[in-house]
Amino acid sequence: RGMVMERFDDGKPLRVIGTHTDVTGRRLAEQELLANSDEIEDLYENAPCGYHSLDENGVFARINNTELSWLGYTREEMLGKKKLTDILTPESVKVFENHFPLFRETGQISSLEMNLVRKDGSVFPCLVNATAVQGESGQFNMSRSTLFDITERKLGESRLAELGEFNQQIINNSPIGICIYRADGQCVGVNDSGAKIVGAAKDELMSENFKEIKIWQDSGLMEAAMDTMNSGAGVSVNVHMTTSFGAEIWILAVFNRFYMRGEPHLLLMFSDVSDVKNAERMLRESNERLEERVAERSMELIQANRELIDEIEKHAVTALALRDSERSLMTIIESSPIAIFVVRGQQYRFVNKSFKKLFVLVDGVEVVGEDIVTLYSDDSGKQIGDILDQCIQRLEMVNRNEIVVTTRDRRKLCLNIWLQPIQLSGVSEVIGFMIDVSEQIELRSHLNQSQKMEALGSLAGGIAHDFNNILYAITGYTELALDSGDCGVNSTEHLDQVLKAAQRAADLVKHILTFSRQTNQEKKPLLIGLILKESLDFLRASITRNIDIRRHVSNGLHQVHADPTQIHQVIMNLVTNAYHSMKDEGGRLDVTLDEVELTEKFVSRRPGMIPGTYQRLKVSDTGHGMDGATQERIFDPYFTTKEVGQGTGLGLSVVHIIVTDHGGAITVDSVPGVGTTFEVYFPIIIEEKKTTVETKPLASRGTGTLLIVDDEPMLTRSTKLHLERLGYKVLIENDPIRGLATFEARPHSFDLVITDMSMPKMTGLQLCLNISRIRKDIPIILITGFSDQLEGKNLSDYGICSVLQKPITKVDLAQIVNSVLSGVSNKG
Repeated sequence: RGMVMERFDDGKPLRVIGTHTDVTGRRLAEQELLANSDEIEDLYENAPCGYHSLDENGVFARINNTELSWLGYTREEMLGKKKLTDILTPESVKVFENHFPLFRETGQISSLEMNLVRKDGSVFPCLVNATAVQGESGQFNMSRSTLFDITERKLGESRLAELGEFNQQIINNSPIGICIYRADGQCVGVNDSGAKIVGAAKDELMSENFKEIKIWQDSGLMEAAMDTMNSGAGVSVNVHMTTSFGAEIWILAVFNRFYMRGEPHLLLMFSDVSDVKNAERMLRESNERLEERVAERSMELIQANRELIDEIEKHAVTALALRDSERSLMTIIESSPIAIFVVRGQQYRFVNKSFKKLFVLVDGVEVVGEDIVTLYSDDSGKQIGDILDQCIQRLEMVNRNEIVVTTRDRRKLCLNIWLQPIQLSGVSEVIGFMIDVSEQIELRSHLNQSQKMEALGSLAGGIAHDFNNILYAITGYTELALDSGDCGVNSTEHLDQVLKAAQRAADLVKHILTFSRQTNQEKKPLLIGLILKESLDFLRASITRNIDIRRHVSNGLHQVHADPTQIHQVIMNLVTNAYHSMKDEGGRLDVTLDEVELTEKFVSRRPGMIPGTYQRLKVSDTGHGMDGATQERIFDPYFTTKEVGQGTGLGLSVVHIIVTDHGGAITVDSVPGVGTTFEVYFPIIIEEKKTTVETKPLASRGTGTLLIVDDEPMLTRSTKLHLERLGYKVLIENDPIRGLATFEARPHSFDLVITDMSMPKMTGLQLCLNISRIRKDIPIILITGFSDQLEGKNLSDYGICSVLQKPITKVDLAQIVNSVLSGVSNKG
């Protein structure tokens, strides 16, 4: 817009001439530019990254709000006052100075990491991009920079690296051997335990290709490895091998396939189970009658977890290599059958799945951060804590075997523990490994008991044999004296007492023979309830009235296949022991008979038993009880807590032998001051059979010529007198060589031969065989006090028609002789 005023000559205004221009568009453009400028300024000031401009001296000329908030300065404190080097750490200043010449030359800096210092002195990392600004003369006079706070990224990288180091420490210190192979068979990873188990150095194992190892083909490892690589399914094998490095071992090997950086790899985890296999062999040799599947199952040390990685998520190799490796290591740790944990101070920092399973920790129970004692009761937590302190103080691996602890849910565990001190990111921690060996310890106890019983049984059987010979002579001559009729009344009474004493001694010998498993058992279907009632009625008269006896017998009980005399012996021993524990103070005695189902877990720890229905005899008292040390020895022969003269120490050991020979088991639970409970289990008979009662005929007279051969003159003389009184003609020989010669001289002069089993120069079996060869039809009776040598023998091959067990009464001897001669006569 413009205007011109014209005037008259006298100066007065004449007119005004004006021009007008439309500037609406320009005004609108100016307003829009102003508005956009405000928006751009707002974006600059509050962007998520820092912006600043420096003049040619490196002094701040401009800075946005974001960067000011990072640094903690005001705009007045920064602009025109602070240089870039004022807010950099000394290390970053050097980095900047090293890059400045290149920056002046190119005018660019890209992704340079530098550490900035806040006003309060704290440091944070940034990623810097800078651009140089040139003036009209072409000289550098300003720079503009963009900054990105990378604190979170650095923390993530640090944590990821720490986690990788943590997992690598667990792998390196694991007592289980671990090897990793590429698909072409080349070993790419191995831990110290793996090298130690096979007797090699780590670099020797790293140089191997499993496809070229012959022992893998011979032992079956190659087939298992290729099955896993081809199918992806986990495979577990148990093999015996001599490694390429000379170590002869049994190993339990578990193969699994996983992916690392997109390529399939083979994971091998293995442990040396040679000790387990040796113990298994010893148990199998000591008890050949055990079923093979029980022996194999009983010696299992480690339940291999076959659930391993199906596939590791595929990622880009360059960006996620570290995370891929960390996931692989974590999968190995979580799949380990050994309980693994990490402790910092006295608190759990990490536990794997096997650890949670061992302590029955349900999903959602978080133990990380809790004190180690929280998983134990009693003083078990302190015991574990003391071992942890020893590991930290020594700064070396600590191993403790067979430590008995009580968990917080009151379960008793026997543990093998390894503790290894480590350093993770400069912090001292301890890696722990646990194996539950409770079942193996119990099986070893059974093995020791079996071996002890076997050794003592052989000794007891030998003693019983000699004792039987003595008893045979005592009873024989006593019966002869009584039969003579020459004794007065007092002498007859005295001799009766001798017979009674001999019978008690014979009962003791039966105890010994039962203990040594060398007595004949007359097992038949029977109802234990009837024997229980009879035994308790008998004992009631001798048990003081301050003891309350209660009998509980369930209805509909099955029969068991057992020797009634031995069942009676079991009941009498257990009830008598219960009575002795309460006779001074009185109490309550409960005797219960019922039926229960025994599980696979129960019978697996008791060799010779199978799962199923068992009849249970339970004897409980409220007496003084027993401590743990006493309970461990109560079944040992000749062990007793009674006073001298009050017990032989054979009672419970004989009970144990009887129950075991019947295919059953016996358990004891006792608390000092509270009482004791014995539980005895017998397998039932599903198909019951009727039994008949046999009556024993009385002795009868007979005729015939008998040859008796025995190295004990007292026995032969008494036997000769008995048989001659019954009508027989008897010739005796005390030397088996002379006895054989006598028979050979006139073999058809004798109707029957009676011989002892154990004699010098020639055993009874050898004599029988020689006599049978001379005359095949001659009947022979063998007398023995020790029947172990007859096991597995076909007696008819030796001409033996009957076997008698010492000591023998005159009635039994007369009956057998008459029966044998009558049978021969009937055949003739």
